[in-house]
Amino acid sequence: MTLDSKQINTIDTKLLEIFKPNKKHAFMLVKKDKIDFIYNTSALEGNAMTYPEVQTLLEGITI
Repeated sequence: MTLDSKQINTIDTKLLEIFKPNKKHAFMLVKKDKIDFIYNTSALEGNAMTYPEVQTLLEGITI
């Protein structure tokens, strides 16, 4: 059985739909990774801030 170009394009389109990234989830992961990266980097430099303190600072919430 051989596939013609129309069938191949249909398969390609369906595969792209299946593996399309979820933007909302991707942005949430980037935000969390940014907080993790900044917390871990500052901890290596000797900063004594806790994870929730770094998170609050990055979210711009004043205390």
